[in-house]
Formats: sequence, C-alpha cells, structure tokens
Amino acid sequence: MGGVFISYRRADSQGTTGRLADRLQQVLGRDAPVFYDIDSIRPGEDFQDVITETLARVDVTLVMIGPQWTTLADAEGRRRLDDPGDLVRLEVEESLRSATTTVVPVLVDGAAMPSPDELPESIRSLAAIHAAELTPRGFANDTEMLVRRIRGQLNFERPTSKLLSAASVIVLLVAIALALALGGVGEPTLAAPVGSGAISIDGVSVDEPDDEAVGVDLGEAVPVGVDGVTGAAEAQLRFSLASIPLGSTEWAEIEGGRALVAPEVTEFTASGAATAEVRVRDGDELIVATRSFVADVENPWYRSAMGLVPVLLALAGFAYLESGLRAMRSGRPSVNGYLSSAVGGVMLAVGLVFANAVFRSVHIGLPTLILTAFAVAVAALVLAYLVVTAARPARLAGTR
Repeated sequence: MGGVFISYRRADSQGTTGRLADRLQQVLGRDAPVFYDIDSIRPGEDFQDVITETLARVDVTLVMIGPQWTTLADAEGRRRLDDPGDLVRLEVEESLRSATTTVVPVLVDGAAMPSPDELPESIRSLAAIHAAELTPRGFANDTEMLVRRIRGQLNFERPTSKLLSAASVIVLLVAIALALALGGVGEPTLAAPVGSGAISIDGVSVDEPDDEAVGVDLGEAVPVGVDGVTGAAEAQLRFSLASIPLGSTEWAEIEGGRALVAPEVTEFTASGAATAEVRVRDGDELIVATRSFVADVENPWYRSAMGLVPVLLALAGFAYLESGLRAMRSGRPSVNGYLSSAVGGVMLAVGLVFANAVFRSVHIGLPTLILTAFAVAVAALVLAYLVVTAARPARLAGTR
C-alpha cells in the first residue's frame, strides 16, 4: 500500500504531530495514506505482528522526537524506551529493520537529537540519521521541506495502484460486454406517417413504419420517389441515432415524382444503422409528408470519421474513470472520486455503444443507451467503493 507512518508519544509531541499529520494528509492524501494516531485493534491480535505487517507496507516512517521522548517513564518509574514491549520502540525497531522503509527523525518543540548512549541498542542506529526539525515560527517552511523529502521516498507503484488499474479494466470489460450484447437491443422509435401518398427510397417503399433496414448509399445521390403527395416540391433525408440527431441532407427538387437527394449531409453524417426520415415540403416550404424508417447507411469515409468520435469518447471515459478511482487510493471516500468514477463509466459506456453501432451497423435505441450507461456507472461506483475499502489503512493500538 505504501504511505507514511508517524510514530510519536502523545505525552511528548501530540500537538505538533497532529498539525503535521493534518498537513501531510492534505498534500499526500491522493498519493499515499498517512498512518497516524491509530488506536483500534481486534482482540487477540499481537501488537508486534500488526506493527510488522503495517510497517512492511509503508515507504517512510517519521519518528517524532520531543523534549521527553527519551525520558518518559511508566507508572513504575522505568523509562519506557527500555521496555522491549513499548509500542514506540517496536515501531522504530521495525522501521529500522525494513529494507524498504526510510526512517526520518523529526525534532519538535526544541528537542535535540538523542545520542547513541541514550537509546536502546536495538534502535541505536537512529542517532546516526539526519533529522528534520519543526519549529513553531518556521512550521510552514519546515513542513514544506519535510514534504519534499518524503515525496522523494514514496513508491507510487504500490498494490493500490494495481488494484485501481484492475478495477478500471474490469469496468472496461463490463462496458464492452454490455455494448456488444445490448448494441442491437431495443426497437427503433419510428414516427407515424404524415400526409397521404406513396414515398420510396431507391424503389423501396417506406410508407409503413418497419424495423427492416432500407439501404441508403451516401456515396451517390439517393433516389426518392414521391407519388400522390399534394403540393410536393422538395424532399430531404434526416438521420438520427438513439434519438440523437446526426444531420440532414440538402433539399432536392422533385420532378416527375422523383428527387435525387444529394449525398452531402449537413452538420454531421450517418453511417451504419440509423433512424432516417424522409421529409417532403411544398413550394411554400411547408412540410406536407414525412416517413420514418430504419436505414442501413453506407458511407465508408464518414464511417471511419464518425467511428473515431465515440472511440475517443470511450478512451476519455476510461481515463476519467481511472482518475476517479485513483482519487480513492488513500482509502478515504471522496465525493469527487465517486463522481469522476460514475461520469467516466457513463462516458465509457456511451462511447462504446456508439462505436459498436457504427462499426457493426446495428441499431440502438435510447433505452439501450440509458441501460448500458446506468449499468456501467453502477459497476464503476461499486468498484470505487471496493478500492476505498481495500486501500483503507490497517489500524494499530497501544499506549503511546
């Protein structure tokens, strides 16, 4: 898990240590947990075993040394540092013994660095380590220098990083599975015909709403047949996907019951399965007839361009999702972290569903899009909670 462990005695340096811990949690909270004032333990657990386990996972141990750190005695008058079972002594011993933990003595409230003769043999090497110092007047600057020193020792490639990356991949796989499974689910919403007469696309009638796809090749002008529509003067094609408008063609003049609608699509274009609508207007530009149908739009150049947009959206969603999960790595719940995870999941789902629709030429409805986005957002929130739970620091107990 990594992080910073603060070893101190309450009777010696509690006030200054509390201020330092608050500052470290503020500036390092997203990078590494800060273990401070940990005061609960399950019955039957051994202090030394728990200390060993916890300290084996941290990168830095700060040993807070106040004026009474070496002289504080227990109720029997024996110096607490001389007790092999003293919690602070155990913390320092385990930290010095670890090959992966950097030990930093921190002198507070005017304390001097203990000499080797003042320390038990098991922690005597502490006296040889260069100490940091926190003074009342220079607390802000002293703390900043200490933070820089700590950052240089932090290991950012820790199990929590692997956990959140794994969680992101799991959400990605869930989104891909749902996009593939649900990409073709849901009947397209087709509007009822407006106006009398018969309308066809390249000879195929679209007078009755039907979920059978009608081929539309935007590589050339699209023939639109119009027969018996009163006042028909011009025709146009419009496209949408999951109720989201994709664009429309220019109006084409109807001559002899036939219009050649130009392939250019304004604003955006369609490719693959989409909901299309033929619109017919009269000379006064009043709509006199409409027909909705499912179109299998063929437009290879635009298919690639259009497919790139949802792919980029999916990648951005994945990055946003991992950013949200990374905000949880300290083991503390975060509203921003949960929100980023959910938003990233929605972006990922929407991007994948649209990419699936474009490249596989399957029709998607708005309910499908909402269902997939909701499912992936829930998966992201659940995994964010699991990351918080797994990253939450273990807690120790004892008399400080």
